Amino acid sequence: MTSKERLLKIFNGERPDRVPISLYEFDGHYDSWIYKYQEYVEILEYAKGKTDKMSPWHPDTDKPVMFYGEMPSEDIKNYTWQEGNSLYIRTLIKTPKGKLTSLRRQDDGIHTTWTIEYLCKDESDAEKLLSIEYIPWKPSTDSFFRKVESIGDSGIVVGE
Repeated sequence: MTSKERLLKIFNGERPDRVPISLYEFDGHYDSWIYKYQEYVEILEYAKGKTDKMSPWHPDTDKPVMFYGEMPSEDIKNYTWQEGNSLYIRTLIKTPKGKLTSLRRQDDGIHTTWTIEYLCKDESDAEKLLSIEYIPWKPSTDSFFRKVESIGDSGIVVGE
């Protein structure tokens, strides 16, 4: 049974030949950052052919997107700065009912991005968020099908 068949059986509530095992983001199909760290490369090499890939996909876009809706680029701004080994990202969003802000941090050598300040901090922020006009996002899915083809029977592609 291929990894793809195994994962599809699980999602359909059927019994596969064995329990599927996925490293998810650490399967080598995620980001090139993983290859900068020898300890990850060793894990990837060991796991090759032994795990079932669940590779995340997000559409390519040059437009600001929030909650699967497009945002006018003039209404959203990101400001970044470096402090020591940390990159900070301050996001400001202009809404009909006022500004929203959030703050995130990503440290060198760590893939996780921490949210330090959430976009919605109280009920008035929720009102601001809900005042944003929804503009349907219609991204190209070409990159999805390229990824499906590149993974083949070694797993499945899942949307983020």
